[in-house]
Amino acid sequence: MKRQNVSNIELKELKGKIKASDYSRLVDFAPRIPITVSTLSKKLNGKADFTTTEICRACKELHIPKEEILKYFFPHMFHNETNST
Repeated sequence: MKRQNVSNIELKELKGKIKASDYSRLVDFAPRIPITVSTLSKKLNGKADFTTTEICRACKELHIPKEEILKYFFPHMFHNETNST
């Protein structure tokens, strides 16, 4: 039985971080985690989830501080926040 992705949220911030990095292309970045380009694409597009190990490796490669992990890997946690006055 196929596991359904709970968040199904595209990781736009993470995509931007990769493009702005030394790796700039998924084909250059994926082996650093290490996963295939196809798997990385699925994960960035919300079709699959990153493992804890992959998150740790990606943060190390992209110089993402622990305080910003939620921003890049779990944006759905802030999806419904609004600025109310």
